[in-house]
Amino acid sequence: MKLSTRATSTVVGGNTEAPRTFNINANGVAFSVLSSGLYNDKIRAIIRELSCNAWDAHVMAGKGDLSFEIHLPTDFEPVFRITDYGTGLSHEDVMNLYCTYFATNKNDSNDVVGAMGLGSKSPFCYTQSQDDSQGFTVVSRFQGVKRIYSAYVQEGAPTIVCLGDEPTTDPDGLEVEFPVNSDDVWEFENKAKKALEFFEPMPKVNVEGFEAEKQTYAIRTPKWALRTRDAFSGLRAIQGMVQYNVGSIDISRMTVEQQRVAELPLDLFFSIGDLSVAASREMLSNDQRTIGNILKMLTDVHNDMIEEVRKTLNGCKFAWEARLKLMLMITSDLAPLIQNAYDEGKFFGTYKNFTLTEQKPMLNELDFKTIQVTKYERSGKKKAIKNTLFQPRTDSDRQLVFAQVKADVKIQKNFMREIEVNENVIFILNDLGIRGTERYIQAYVQGRNDTSTYFCKIAYVFSTMASKAQMKKMKKEFKKAMDIIGNPTFVTVSYLKQNFQYLVDAMKPTPRPRVTGILEVTGDGRSCRQGENAGWSRSTWSKVPEANIPAGLKFYIPVEDRRLGGSARDWRFYDAKEFVTFVNNAKLSKLFPNLDAKSHIFGLTEKAITRKDGDPNWVNVLDHIADNAQTAISDATVLKLSIFLEPFTCDHEDILKAILRDEAEYAGSSLVEFARVYLAVKGKKKEAEAEAISELITKLTAVGKYKRGEVMNFKSLWRKIVTEHYPLLGFNFNRYYGTSVGVSYEKSVLQYVKLMDTQREAI
Repeated sequence: MKLSTRATSTVVGGNTEAPRTFNINANGVAFSVLSSGLYNDKIRAIIRELSCNAWDAHVMAGKGDLSFEIHLPTDFEPVFRITDYGTGLSHEDVMNLYCTYFATNKNDSNDVVGAMGLGSKSPFCYTQSQDDSQGFTVVSRFQGVKRIYSAYVQEGAPTIVCLGDEPTTDPDGLEVEFPVNSDDVWEFENKAKKALEFFEPMPKVNVEGFEAEKQTYAIRTPKWALRTRDAFSGLRAIQGMVQYNVGSIDISRMTVEQQRVAELPLDLFFSIGDLSVAASREMLSNDQRTIGNILKMLTDVHNDMIEEVRKTLNGCKFAWEARLKLMLMITSDLAPLIQNAYDEGKFFGTYKNFTLTEQKPMLNELDFKTIQVTKYERSGKKKAIKNTLFQPRTDSDRQLVFAQVKADVKIQKNFMREIEVNENVIFILNDLGIRGTERYIQAYVQGRNDTSTYFCKIAYVFSTMASKAQMKKMKKEFKKAMDIIGNPTFVTVSYLKQNFQYLVDAMKPTPRPRVTGILEVTGDGRSCRQGENAGWSRSTWSKVPEANIPAGLKFYIPVEDRRLGGSARDWRFYDAKEFVTFVNNAKLSKLFPNLDAKSHIFGLTEKAITRKDGDPNWVNVLDHIADNAQTAISDATVLKLSIFLEPFTCDHEDILKAILRDEAEYAGSSLVEFARVYLAVKGKKKEAEAEAISELITKLTAVGKYKRGEVMNFKSLWRKIVTEHYPLLGFNFNRYYGTSVGVSYEKSVLQYVKLMDTQREAI
């Protein structure tokens, strides 16, 4: 790439020493700055610089359509390698051009990207930053000879040495290779996807499925492209396959149009040499020439976009179609530019099929005699909002109004009705007359399609002003109105009736079920209140629609004002929660015929009970439980539930378990049988069913509805065993004290038990 330089003449006057030329001190610091400090994104810089060199080599060799090759590092082969099939380099070129900073053979041509003689040294920026500092390898194939070079840093200065040469039949070209840290493998692939975005042809990459990150464009022209909103934001300049952020250009240099264009997500395509770039090639060098070319491109983009919009509008058949497209573009990515041009009137004028005026479509009410226009606007309520635009007038009224307008033309604006321009606006011709058609219009305006998208936001409905007899004249006036508006598409009410009856049906109110005076227990009875009235209203009951009352057997309880009444008072439920829990326990127990989890519990007033008297399908649930309790809950069941009905916890469970582990050693001890029975009951899982039955038994016994069988009273049995055989077990032991002084609590108690058993046998 040709570099832009400018020579200046300086006049030196007076007695001064001879001028001295600035020099560059070729020391380690200078080499470090040019090799490592030059690049911010080192990995991306290497891929970009070496890829540009490879592309240049193919161009210089007349192989611009041939892809060079890139080997990205992998977990199995952590090496970066780039291979081209260009001109290759002679040994002299390697030792002179390749090893000299700012030495290049490309700065006299804009056919290639390189120009500064820095990119070939870019691998140093990565290899020297590793913990194990290394260099890189260069292989040059030139005129049948293959030479291998090693580039490394010695005493702060880059050094290159030829390791050997050999004949080769491979085509000319260059190969650069260096090892990569395993932690950087994925980063090389990710950075390659960004760096290779604009390379054509794309290089061959060893990673399967590799694809460079390509921007998606809403508009693409040879000079510029508009990216989609979800892509990279900002203004970019593309020159020689390399993308650059344009950076900050002061607004004092820009026109209003250029500023608005610069706000768009644009890619600007420049020929090689149009822009000056920084030495790192990571950004532009915004000199006067570069800024001037960018600003010129922004102006070209502005003019191109305006022309593209006008071409689009010129392709429309009707004015309404053109207005809709214009509105859509104003809300698109082009908004900053289009809105300004629209405000300046650059899109109004005569087109091939119509004339587009700045003024929105307007209908003059006085121009129509038989037509009525009603505006429907979708609302979040049951019906759309209606607004009648034309007022019905007799012929004499119209003549009077015409006279007033003639006397004062300014009042004509009072009869002009503006039509909104929007993609969500539709027009409807009511070809069926006024009667019976309102429901179809309302259903369509308020309705949605299969994808839950509303059909429209606003509908202008054209109907007859008076009777259906005016339909023929009304249709003529409707055509006139459509011509004025710009010939938008429209639908007829007959079309709505034929295709959208389902919307009308959906808007019909759902019949409310007939609600009886019967209540049903639907809550858990919980309440913040306490006492016999707590929770008996909303938290417990709800009215039942007649259709929801099941056939067959049903359970009820007597209620008064949604509280227990009649014989139910004898059960002395503290509150609604206790009642609901009791009934649920009865269901869970599975002991009572036909009463299970699916059974509904209803509440009947005394009057309702009287009406149901004699009906075997209605059964008092409390009487049902009381009548069946004695049979359903056997003595054997009660005995199994002893531990629940007479709760007992032994403080010496660990001792009982130890005795059962060595039962033979404690044979004859009364603790053996007690431990066997107690731990069998205690170890049983506390099932919900068992707990429910236990609570049922307790409540039924308390209100005299059930006579409970005998239970095993573990508390009394333990007290008897302790009193008669092991008195010390009746005291509370500090089991941790013994441990702290080196004596086992368990061992001590078991020794005591054996001692007492031995004494008892001796007696």
